[in-house]
Amino acid sequence: MKILSCITRLDELIELKKAGADEIYFAYNAIPNYANTGMFYNLIDVRKLIKLSHNLKMKVHLAANEINLSDSTNTFLTIIANIRKIINFGIDGIIVSDIGLLKRIKSEFNNIPVHLSSLNPVFNLNSLKFFYDSFKISRVILPNQLSALEAKNIINFAKKNKIETEIFFYKFFGCPYINGFCMMHTDAYLKRIVKSEDGLCRAGLGLKPAKIQPFNIAKRMSIPKELMSRVSYRVSFGGSPRVLNRASFFDYYVLGIDYLKYGTRTDPTEKRIHSVKMMKKVINLIEKLLNKYDDTEKAREFFLKIDI
Repeated sequence: MKILSCITRLDELIELKKAGADEIYFAYNAIPNYANTGMFYNLIDVRKLIKLSHNLKMKVHLAANEINLSDSTNTFLTIIANIRKIINFGIDGIIVSDIGLLKRIKSEFNNIPVHLSSLNPVFNLNSLKFFYDSFKISRVILPNQLSALEAKNIINFAKKNKIETEIFFYKFFGCPYINGFCMMHTDAYLKRIVKSEDGLCRAGLGLKPAKIQPFNIAKRMSIPKELMSRVSYRVSFGGSPRVLNRASFFDYYVLGIDYLKYGTRTDPTEKRIHSVKMMKKVINLIEKLLNKYDDTEKAREFFLKIDI
């Protein structure tokens, strides 16, 4: 299992490499990316980042994973023009969620590897087959809400078709709700009038839960009020639907996930470096336990008991 980390500044690169990162990804402000935070602001630095990363034998990827791109032709053409420039710099892959952008990239830049963002979540095998058959994606980033058992067929299909797989590290990331489609944020976040996602979640602020639109259908259907209340509570303050935790992370490792991702661009450099080191430590620990015990369940039992 290799480690992929976000990067927000050039001077983080060597330290991320030392900490254990095998690959990095970045965002560029002229190309819409989810949350639009922790970005590079000029192409000179982008070119330097790609060159320096390759000198360190590290692949580097671009985040172009906004989920609601403008329908303005000029804006879209500008996005494509900037992507073209960065591809020409020698980028190793692009993280995409918007299907329109995905289609354009695959038609114009067919040879560039494309990673399907967790913001366009793959929850089942048919979903992965669709994106693979339609766009020949090179990597799928699985959503936090998918358990290892549910992902087993997805992972097996990915291996058979040489699609790389990637998950977030449960300990350092992040939001428990469905990536990109959460209705629990404050109005300020939805209007994009802020530059950081810190403190914008209603649950995090301790505010009154936002109105959860899908549950409005309960009044028009024969769904018990008590059941809807329980579900609503679970996706607000009563506990998250996120099923990525220490136990499932071990199971993902055993299933052969290719990449472990650290993706919180709002974190300061020191925290990012520390987190990548911890991720590397955990990977080494699981590897050591699996080598020590022939019984996978025994190794899993020890892993769950160790304080990390």
